[in-house]
Parts: sequence; structure tokens; C-alpha cells
Amino acid sequence: MRFGFMFWIRWMCIWVWLWTALFCEDVKCTQVVSLPLYQKQSEGTFTSRHQRVPFSVRVNNTQVPLFGGITSVGEYYLTITVGGQPVSVQVDTGSSTLVLPLHSCKSCLHTSYSLEKSTSTKAKEIGCASNACQANTFVNGVCPHQGPDLQCCMEKSSCFFLVAYADGSGAQGSLVEDEIQIGEIKTQAVFGGMLTDFGDFQRRGVDGILGLA
Repeated sequence: MRFGFMFWIRWMCIWVWLWTALFCEDVKCTQVVSLPLYQKQSEGTFTSRHQRVPFSVRVNNTQVPLFGGITSVGEYYLTITVGGQPVSVQVDTGSSTLVLPLHSCKSCLHTSYSLEKSTSTKAKEIGCASNACQANTFVNGVCPHQGPDLQCCMEKSSCFFLVAYADGSGAQGSLVEDEIQIGEIKTQAVFGGMLTDFGDFQRRGVDGILGLA
């Protein structure tokens, strides 16, 4: 049986990953990974022979150190900056939400982010009546408060969020907007500001979770 070039390349990648997972320690095996980020700089359509095809522009990529390991920590994580404050976030390719504990979180193991200490002038909690708080999302028994257009809101009139993961962990709180920097790239984004967590959400040395799906 003959094996092609790509077969051996795949096996080499698998062995490198297994060696890293089994033998690396947090500090010794810090890896620098290239993280492609996409931002809708411009949008439009171009016409092919049969249809009009939408497009968006990829503007940049960046390199960030990747920490952790399967045996030493149980996960991989990286450090990003939110509102000028460094936070450590678990890398999760199975979700698409950034969740960070707010300074006012009572059940959290530790907090590194404070909305009040943000260096961005645009940092804010998303209000219940904001366009960023989607209408017709209210679910009785899940949302603490019903907004004027059936938004899912907190009792103090901020937009509510709830995330749950397959391992039984999860978090809930208010949506927050702030400046996020990953490597050399900065952007203004909305994320989940955690006020309560459940299950095994927070881990040693990690604040929150960064969904990259």
C-alpha cells in the first residue's frame, strides 16, 4: 500500500499535537498562533454569470501567544485586552460568544474586567430599549424582565443574556459593549458581561471564554 504526501503531512500534524498535549507545560510550551480575523470593512455584490454574489472583505490577521495544555490546564487560552484591561479567555471553537465576568459578579471565582475602569469612551451596558437588544426574544421563566418590544431584559433595564454549554456550565448577566483588542487588531464589540455562573464555567487562571465559531 502506498501513502501519498498529504497522508504523511496529516500524521506529522497529529503527532505534533499529541506531543504538545502530553508533554508540554504552560510556560515551556507557549505557542504563537496566527489568528485570521474577518471584519466587514465593505460589503456589496458582484454579478456572476447566473447570480449576484454577496461579498465581504478580509482586512487583517494577527499573531497571539497560546497558553495552556490538555493535561496541565485542561484547555487552551490566550490573553486579550478589553477596555484597556488584560483578560485571559479560553479558546472555544464550538461557540461564537465572548463571555467575561463583570467586577460586580458575586459567584465568580475571579474577575479581571471592570466596565467602570474601561479606557474606551464608548464602553457601556446595552440598554433594554437599545437596537442591539433584539426584539421578540422574551421567554417567560428565562428572562427576568420583559422589554417594551418583547426584549429579554434584566430587572435594571439592561439587555439580558444567557449561555449554556454541553458540559453543563453556563453564565448569565448583561450585554456590554467595549473596545476589544486581540493581538494588533482592535474593534468595538458587544459581549456577555457575566453576573452569575453555574457549573464548572471558570477554570484556574482563566477569566472567561472566547467563542471563535
